[in-house]
Parts: sequence; structure tokens; C-alpha cells
Amino acid sequence: MSWVPTAVSLVVGTVGAGGLAALLRVAHDHAIARRTALRDDDAAGDAHWSSLVEAQTRSLLEPLQQQVDRHAARIGELEAEVREVRDRHWRALRLINALYAHIARHSAPDAPPPPPLPADLGD
Repeated sequence: MSWVPTAVSLVVGTVGAGGLAALLRVAHDHAIARRTALRDDDAAGDAHWSSLVEAQTRSLLEPLQQQVDRHAARIGELEAEVREVRDRHWRALRLINALYAHIARHSAPDAPPPPPLPADLGD
């Protein structure tokens, strides 16, 4: 013979149907309290991790933003320098072409003087 039906009948007989319902209610309330405590712990952990992520983001992104700003300023300077060098390059090529044309037209000893050299190309 099994002891389980005997144990169940002993508990129900001792505690009664109302007592069994009360025990089940206590177990249920305990489970609800445990879930609520876990949810509160999760919320506190979420706030903690949120503050950590915000601090890490700030400490990592601010230096990177400053570096990007410095690079953007330097790129602007280099682009201006490239424009200036290209401009001087093309003016020098036009001068060379003008000098070759002058030499071709005026190879005689009584020829007029060549075109003047621009001041900024005389470096």
C-alpha cells in the first residue's frame, strides 16, 4: 500500500479544506512577492546599467568628437592649400606656354622683351 493517499488524507483531515486553501494562498502570495522583488531588482539594475552606458558613451564620444573637429579643420586647411598650389601650377603653365610662344614669334635679335614673371611665381 502506498503512503501518499494516507498522507494526503491525514493533511486534509488535520488542516481541513479551509486550511489547505490558506496554505495555497500563502504559497501564491509568496510567489507574487518574490516576482515583485525580482522586478524591482531588475529595475534598479537597469538604472545602474543605464548610468554606466551613459558615462562610457560620454567618456568615449567626447574625445572622438573633438578629434573629428580637429581633423575637419585640418582638412579645410589642406583643401585651401591644394587650391592655392593648383592655381599657381596652372598660372605657371600658362606663363611657360606664353614664353614658348614668345620665343617662337620673336627669335630675332631686335625682338621685344618676354612677358614679365608674376611675383608669386618667382619663389
